[in-house]
Amino acid sequence: MEPSTVKPVLPARRDPDSDGYFIDASSANAVSAVAWIKISWERTCKRCQNEDNAQLTAD
Repeated sequence: MEPSTVKPVLPARRDPDSDGYFIDASSANAVSAVAWIKISWERTCKRCQNEDNAQLTAD
């Protein structure tokens, strides 16, 4: 496989637009991926909880 066709799991740059979470280019992709999944999962859970609470208060 040519290097140009290999895509990193996560962007290897500091991205200020990604909700304030920075992905360091020097960190290993596997470790970053696990941390990113954990952060994304927690964010999703909080969003679901907020939606559930909004529905409960709306009834």
